[in-house]
Amino acid sequence: MASMSAYTKGDWCALGRTITLTPVSIHPGARCTAGVWTDLWGEMAQFNLEVIDPDTWTYIALKSITQDWVHGWELQTVSWTAQRSDVVLRFAVVQRNPYWHAAEVDLDDVVVQCAY
Repeated sequence: MASMSAYTKGDWCALGRTITLTPVSIHPGARCTAGVWTDLWGEMAQFNLEVIDPDTWTYIALKSITQDWVHGWELQTVSWTAQRSDVVLRFAVVQRNPYWHAAEVDLDDVVVQCAY
């Protein structure tokens, strides 16, 4: 479980790590999915679920969602065809245009699965 906040316009906070997709070195082209349960809330809040190439720091896959005040736990997923065995999995919360309140997200139960 993790919690993150962003307070001013354009502010963001991210949590990520490099992970190894074990079947990809033997089975290139495996279909992978990353998932995390989120509770996103706040005024003009945005959440990004990112899969990043660690060599070029470009997105391999990206899911971006926005919320304005309405919140509750939701499963967010993003899928990609794996061409490399190491990727950066990162979660970010962004404050798009604040008025009074921060953009906040709670995260739980991260899973990454690949099938070939």
